[in-house]
Amino acid sequence: MRRQTILIFLISIFMTFNNIFLQSSSVNNENTSVYWPTIEWRTKTPEEMNISSNILEDMDSFIADQYYGLDSFLLIKDGYIVKENYFLGYNKDFDHICYSVSKSVTSAIVGIAIDKGYLSLNDYVIDFFPNKLFTNMDSRKSNMTVKHLLQMRSGLEWDEWNSSYSDSSNLYRQLMVSSDWVKFVLDMKMVSDPGSKFVYHSGLSYLLLAIVQQRINVTVLDFANKFLFKPIGISLNTWTTCPNNIPIGGSGLFLTPQDMARFGFLYLNNGTWNGSQIISSQWVQESIYQYHQLDWEDAFYGYQWWIEPERYGYFGYSARGYLGQYILVIPDLNLIIVCTGESSNLDYPLLITNFVLPALKNNIGTFSSAIIFPLDFLIIVLGFIYLRKKKYAKTSIN
Repeated sequence: MRRQTILIFLISIFMTFNNIFLQSSSVNNENTSVYWPTIEWRTKTPEEMNISSNILEDMDSFIADQYYGLDSFLLIKDGYIVKENYFLGYNKDFDHICYSVSKSVTSAIVGIAIDKGYLSLNDYVIDFFPNKLFTNMDSRKSNMTVKHLLQMRSGLEWDEWNSSYSDSSNLYRQLMVSSDWVKFVLDMKMVSDPGSKFVYHSGLSYLLLAIVQQRINVTVLDFANKFLFKPIGISLNTWTTCPNNIPIGGSGLFLTPQDMARFGFLYLNNGTWNGSQIISSQWVQESIYQYHQLDWEDAFYGYQWWIEPERYGYFGYSARGYLGQYILVIPDLNLIIVCTGESSNLDYPLLITNFVLPALKNNIGTFSSAIIFPLDFLIIVLGFIYLRKKKYAKTSIN
């Protein structure tokens, strides 16, 4: 009888601890369906979110001493802006060039077009431009699909990283001054099979929007405004276009840091915004899948997103742009980090690892539900087995 009492007592302790954990989690991960930052973001102090303001203040000092070139830093936790800093004369209303963060937005536009049935991942790229004749044609180029463009595994010859973007020999620079951007990209010779090799290629991002333009009855900008930007509260003012008035896709988008955060928040919520499915959850998940592991860092590439499964101890993904433009989403922490800058020396992983995550330590908690729930279940099962054996032993004796 004494053993049974002890066992029941232990089970009660675990169940009580589990309930306390769940209640604290529900406080820290407030239901964002009640509030959406369509009109404006709401703010909370670090103390209100159980985040260390002292550590965040240490980060401010570190930025002031060593991070010249950072224009803005936003920390959004559970849907609230907890920290928002601007530097070098910038403010929350300033439209900042996003550079290659534009690629992730381009991916979203393609996803919406696919959701609406205008095209599919497996459509052949060449088929979208029946009135154009391309050089260097072969079976590999004919088999290139929309999916290959999204993954930057087209097989086309390209190199935009081994020379400065201001250098006339840079292929992306040459694309920018060409009269027919589609033809410039697709005239390149094939150097590998589509889907076999990752090559960073901003021209593919443009090609994706040129493909969307071939299938819709309005301009890409009007399409994006109607189905992406306006529903989540973004007032788009500028996106640089090619001579045919198609956004350049891989760059040229200007957004405020708060609007960048809105875009990250849309993905954090699996494409849902205030009860409406802006982008299908399937597209969001496919976009952040780890298709290709990069050679130079512990990260992968998705559909125009950078996937970082272990860098911060949690699964995360980011939109990145030249000179320090950055949107980081960590779903397990309900966290978004947005940065803008004008320096290639900004080490955001250092800021996040040394300051942001330690500041969140009390908010995160010691145990995760992934550990607690199985532990509870194990205790209950063992208790059940123990009591059954005890009962069977008594029956055998009797």
